[in-house]
Formats: sequence, C-alpha cells, structure tokens
Amino acid sequence: MSALCKNCGASLFFNPATQKVSCRSCGSAWEPEELEGSDTGSTSADADTPMPADRNRARQKVYDCYVYTCKNCGGSILVTGSETSTTCAYCGSANVILSRFTKEKSPDYILPFQFSKETAIRKIKEISEMRILVPDAFQNLDPESVHGIYVPYWLVNVHHAEAGVFQGEEGDGEETRVYYYGRSASMKFTDLQIEASEALDDVCTERLDVFDTTKMKPFHENYLLGFYSDRSDIHFVNMRRAIRKKTLPLFTSYCLPTIRAMNKRLYKEEHETIIDKDIRYVLFPVWFVTVKYQNVDYTILVNGESGKVASVIPADQATFRKWVFGGGLAIGFLSAVLALIIRDYSGMSASGSELTSLITLSIIVTLILSTVFILLGKILSHSIDKLNSVTQNPRAYKFTKKREG
Repeated sequence: MSALCKNCGASLFFNPATQKVSCRSCGSAWEPEELEGSDTGSTSADADTPMPADRNRARQKVYDCYVYTCKNCGGSILVTGSETSTTCAYCGSANVILSRFTKEKSPDYILPFQFSKETAIRKIKEISEMRILVPDAFQNLDPESVHGIYVPYWLVNVHHAEAGVFQGEEGDGEETRVYYYGRSASMKFTDLQIEASEALDDVCTERLDVFDTTKMKPFHENYLLGFYSDRSDIHFVNMRRAIRKKTLPLFTSYCLPTIRAMNKRLYKEEHETIIDKDIRYVLFPVWFVTVKYQNVDYTILVNGESGKVASVIPADQATFRKWVFGGGLAIGFLSAVLALIIRDYSGMSASGSELTSLITLSIIVTLILSTVFILLGKILSHSIDKLNSVTQNPRAYKFTKKREG
C-alpha cells in the first residue's frame, strides 16, 4: 500500500513533528485515521499477494523473501520475511505491505515516532560534543544514514514469585565461615515490555529503556508511512525466557542488601511465573543510525519516543593511544629535567654518593610513573574497546540494512 495525496497525487509520509500524514509536495496534512479506503490508493493483487522469489538462484540468500510491486512507480520491492513496511528504492515512496497484517496478527497499538531524524542526529551530536576522542564521522552524520524502524514488542502482565538461597561469608581471616540465607519475594509487573524480534540483539534493545505507553495509539497502517517496520517472530518460550532475564536481576538486587555478609551470591533458586492472557502486540519507534568508520560498521540506536541515545558513542582508539604514549614520554622528560635540577642545585652541598642516590631515585620514580601511566592507558583502552563493541553489533547493523528497501 502506497498512500497518495488526495490533492496532488504525491506520496504521503507520517510526520513525527505534527503527528499527521503529510504531503511534501503540496503541504497537505491529515490525521492518520482519516485516510481510509480509496484515499490510500487501490491495492493490486501483485501488491497484496506475495510472489515467492526465484528459489533456484541462491536459495539461501532469498529464502523467505518476497517481491512486491510499488503502487506508485511499478518498481519491484524485495521484502524480507518479517518486514511489514518499507521504502521503494526507485521512487522513494513509502509502502506498507498490507498482506502482512491480514496474514499475520495485526498489532494492537503503535507508538508513533515523536521526532524527526534531524532531531535524532542532534541528540547524538550533543552527546558527542560532551565527550573527547569522538571521531568526526560520528559528529557529522549523514541524514541518509538514519533509518526509522518500528520494532515489535509484547506488553505483558506478569505475576512472579521466587525463593532463593544465598551464599555469603562472615568472620575474618581463618575464622571466616560460609553461611546460607533464605529469601523469598513476589512481584507483579504491569505492561512489561518484551522486545519481539529475533533479528535484534537484546544487548542493543535493553539500552533503549522503557517506552511511554501512554502515548500509544490504536494501530493504523498510516503511521508506518515513510518508516520501516518489523513483525514479531518470537515464540512463547522465547517470551518466557525474556521475562526471566528481567525478573532474576530484580529479585537478586532486592535480596542482597538484606544479607549482612561478604562475597554474597545467589546459590540456588526456584521460581513460578504466571503470564496473564491479556498480551498486547505493539510497535515501538527506534531510530537506527549506521556509520562506517575505519572499515568497521557501527549502529547507534535512539529511542524514537524519549530521545535517549541507547548506544555508546565510539572513541578514537588511535588518538587515545597517542595521548597515552605522549603522556608517558612527557612524564619521563619532566622527571629527567627534575633529575638535572637536583644535580645542579645539590652538587655543591651533597657528597658524590648522596648525589648519585638522588639521581637514581629520580630515575626510578620516572620509570614507575611512566609505567603506571601506560598501564592505566591500556586498561582504559581495553574498556573503550569493550564499549565500542556494543555499537559494532553486527546483528543490529544487519537488521537495519535489510530494511532499507
């Protein structure tokens, strides 16, 4: 489905700034729910009925992909098995694959994008300006590298009860003894947000923080115009596993402060989780920003509702190592100067052995300070690599690239 303007016939896009479906050609705008039936343009059998791609050619590469015909220009659009909306690669018009919502469960709600891609870029730039060693590639982002994608989530109400045995140590030295402590708790979660796309890595989406569900709207396909979207492809078992991943840390963090012991840890636990039948399927907005820097692909995620930048802005490792090496040399040089000053001012009053001892001491101090500085630099460098690896997540990059039309 490609929504067309009733006044000039140009393609329509959902505008986050006005929360309306707008025409970039004549400036007309409508509420998403106002455009129904023929207003969104007729849908041909080709557009509604997926045609399996040629499986005899590179079957594994195109498996579960289908070709749809763009209603605006007639171009062929290749869509992955879980995609529900895309942008035509030929004319740039927004297309919603209606058959995805007739053959698959339609979302119950959608939380529309609350700001534009330009605002997403500005939020990333604001964070970049507050940090040092951020490469220019992340400070001067190309708008074409920013993609708005609706990510599927499940909203679930959960009743959770858990009992655990914690292990801890009390005493001092040889008198240290291991003790065990029993704790139990029950928790109730309302509208727990479970990300529902197997293609995305939980490491990325967990940083997005929670979305404000009070801004949700009853689902309407016109909110998808101009954006990409995905559908849920996780099973109930995966949902339970994701819920468990959230409940265990909460239970542990609640119980540990109540135990007065050293080296505390969860030793054993039993739990029971009941999920209410009222499970709601929603689409949440996320801006994906892809950057290639030094032949490495990075993906920065921005919460499309709150504006939180959910990824670590990478640091320039080469420049950091230069700073560490230069700092070590500077410490060595200053220490050498200090040794010369000690020699010149102490030469008349100090004996030869005393002067030698002072110079030797300054050299030792120089070596110790330089070594400590370089070791700290290596530790920080390792930490930067670890943080950068989150932004280098290949699954997030692949997820974005597959939905570029």
